[in-house]
Amino acid sequence: MRIYLVIRNLILLAAAFFIAVPVNVFAINATNRNALGDDIIYYWANQAINTSCSTTSTTAGTPVNSAGNSTWNSGLAGPYYLEQFVIEVLKDLAAKEGVPQTSAVTQEHVVALVGWAYAEGGNITNTGAFNPWNSGLTSRPDLVNGATSASGVQSYISFDAGVEANAIVMTGTNQSRIGTILTQPASTAEQVDHAIAYPDESSPNQAWAWGPTPGDYSSVLAFNHTVYINTLLNVLSTTRQNYSQYASVEIGPGQENTNHVATSLLKYGGGSGNINPTGGTTGSCTGGGGTGTNASGCGGGGKYSALVDSNASFAGTDQGIDFVPANPAGYNICAPEPGTITLADQTGHTFNRTSGTAEIIEQLDQPPNAPSSSQFIYYAEIIQIDPNIHVGVHVDKGNIIGHNAQSPGIEVGWAPSATRGFMCAISYPSPCGTSFGNWIVNISAGGAP
Repeated sequence: MRIYLVIRNLILLAAAFFIAVPVNVFAINATNRNALGDDIIYYWANQAINTSCSTTSTTAGTPVNSAGNSTWNSGLAGPYYLEQFVIEVLKDLAAKEGVPQTSAVTQEHVVALVGWAYAEGGNITNTGAFNPWNSGLTSRPDLVNGATSASGVQSYISFDAGVEANAIVMTGTNQSRIGTILTQPASTAEQVDHAIAYPDESSPNQAWAWGPTPGDYSSVLAFNHTVYINTLLNVLSTTRQNYSQYASVEIGPGQENTNHVATSLLKYGGGSGNINPTGGTTGSCTGGGGTGTNASGCGGGGKYSALVDSNASFAGTDQGIDFVPANPAGYNICAPEPGTITLADQTGHTFNRTSGTAEIIEQLDQPPNAPSSSQFIYYAEIIQIDPNIHVGVHVDKGNIIGHNAQSPGIEVGWAPSATRGFMCAISYPSPCGTSFGNWIVNISAGGAP
């Protein structure tokens, strides 16, 4: 029977259906697991509960005692929507971690959790009411609507029960890194995504998601950081640009992405910072403490801020200029000046000394005022291209081209044409690399392009 179930589940996973995986079928550990399609297998998360919060108050936005178990009391009434749910989870996390609510409830944290909900699809593409991140919790059956489930569509009995269950999961022993990053007020949405995808940096944490190489269903036991972080960052980028649509989706029984509340109810937007009236679109670089405005490019005030945010570290000059991540969260790459995308290949290119295969080329609207230059810029190597970047798209100064979170990083420089990068032969430095670096430094400081 067990062999049959394993084969059956793998077939269903390959077909990208939601499936039920019996406990210990793959024996990854003693906890139950959820299994979803799209090449990701999800854990039932931690059973160790953080109970540091008080259980005596009945004031709205505080935990209350129910049969010896704490349950969040938001004081809210429906219709319920995703941003509202995220904010209450962050408040509950703050109570459990013993920090002020303002440390947890920031715009970057809210945007990160809204994007994560769309990556997971709970109560959006499945019927898991009040469970946007497909969490599971067997130790609190009083919070669950019906029997606990290993299918990834477990529902919670109410809005407040869902808030409490998810806060328990994110602060428990197996997932405590998530509660930690979400109670650090300066952490960006990209850093939150990194913490979610890299559990091994926070021992003894365990993975939220198990992901094989897409299409390789024989390797379901191998956790693939790249699969999950790329998914999270891609969805985050889309969330920033469509925040009002995503955050306003109603949640609860029977919703599943069918209704939205008025966007005037939203407290946040998609860019970085804190409270920003209503949703809206930014489309500009926001990582690493950037301002999120086109005028300052990627932001952060650094020497190369027109091109990369402050999470990037300059790595030298050759045919272009090179950057590597300054921290595990990685950094955004931005258009330094307006132009049109003429090439946008995620794969298919080969470069020296790197596993990166991406290449993007932008044709600037105006020829640059620089020697040994051209009207084309190439962005190459290990770049996760933003979903909105494709051939024919016009980008403004500061629009996100992509993201890098892996060394040896990226190279950007002058291209000879609309379809081919690297105008100069390789040398250390080349005239083209020196020219491009000086040009970026100049416009980062506010000079004319």
